[in-house]
Amino acid sequence: MQFVAALTVFLTTALAAPSPLAPSPEVAALPPMAPEALARFSAKQVTSANISSEAVAVVGKRAITHLYYCQNAGFVQPCDNFEARTGTCYNFINGWNDVVSSAGPDAGTTCTLYWDSGCRGRSVSFVNPGISNLVDVGFNDQASSWRCS
Repeated sequence: MQFVAALTVFLTTALAAPSPLAPSPEVAALPPMAPEALARFSAKQVTSANISSEAVAVVGKRAITHLYYCQNAGFVQPCDNFEARTGTCYNFINGWNDVVSSAGPDAGTTCTLYWDSGCRGRSVSFVNPGISNLVDVGFNDQASSWRCS
């Protein structure tokens, strides 16, 4: 008898509880989308074959890379390893302006040093392993900004 009573209470409670699949009354229903708006989001529109190069470039600009630079030739200390987003211009600050004598980026990255701040003026580009002595390219102690891609 106690079993039947316990089973009845259990079933009554279980059946009265809201279903986890039922919509919540706090969530407002979204209005239906107009057919012309819905057509713009067709699954056929986004394929690997038709993604624009601009979209790829935007994603590429978000990549993280590093530029390792030193005040002495041959990557001799003092040095710094700066983490940066590709496509972004960085000015040398905190004592690093016009004192860099060697610099090298991560593998697969091209970096450019610029004579002036804001990535302007004369420039020199390089890839990994970098330039061990910026005297060799007429850029020793001249870099004021840089950008990697």
